[in-house]
Amino acid sequence: MRRTSLSVLMLLALASAARAQAPEDSTRDLTAIKSDLARTKADLEAVKGQLAQVLRLLSQRAAQGGAAPSGPVRASVANAPSLGRADAPVTLVEFSDFQCPFCGRFFATTLPTLKQDYIDTGKLRYVFRDFPLDQLHPNARMAAEAAHCAGERGKYWEMHDVLFQNQRALAPSQLAEYARAVGVAGPEFEQCVASGRYAPQIERGLTDGAAAGVQGTPGFVIGRTTAADTVEGTPIRGAQPWPSPPWRSKPAKSNASPPSPRAARRSPRV
Repeated sequence: MRRTSLSVLMLLALASAARAQAPEDSTRDLTAIKSDLARTKADLEAVKGQLAQVLRLLSQRAAQGGAAPSGPVRASVANAPSLGRADAPVTLVEFSDFQCPFCGRFFATTLPTLKQDYIDTGKLRYVFRDFPLDQLHPNARMAAEAAHCAGERGKYWEMHDVLFQNQRALAPSQLAEYARAVGVAGPEFEQCVASGRYAPQIERGLTDGAAAGVQGTPGFVIGRTTAADTVEGTPIRGAQPWPSPPWRSKPAKSNASPPSPRAARRSPRV
């Protein structure tokens, strides 16, 4: 309370000094600040509403373990791959698994919509954190390593896309094929994957996700963007699916063959 009071007094003193020097400019500045805050709040609520709606199209694994946090949570974005403007008013952090079919559905059906309507328009920053479920998806962790290793050559998102487009074929021997498809194949890539140099970063994703209440994938945290390396916001764990509208095409059968990485569509880079 004492620190808050001091901060308020300092702000009042600065405001008074500013008014004394340029009352008209101060009034305009205050109006602009209020307008910016209102727009940021509106953007945050719009993205939260849009994401909550499209996540109903996902069926998510039943939660296991303890109860999820009921209040705001924090998620680190330090050194994590991201799309969109760094100063976008809202940040969405996804904790994901390259072999998780529900994560694959989010990638295929939801992320393109968010990208078109929010990421590409500067309203949203999207951050990807690794959350491999080793017992269920034994190849997810190495796939995450491969994506980060491709990122050393500026091809993280290309590799990210190919891995999701071929998530039923992520054996270690197949990662080299995907590396060739995105143009990063070679001894350096293979050595990077074999070295496990990104293992600590992947482990941090698991730790941070668990602290944010992630108990299944995909899990999300959405909040206002700050200059810090963490985002404080609302956890979103998805919802049960609703019936698809009649104009939507039926989903492909589960035994469909994965597309070729060379023929797979890549989402545009930001």
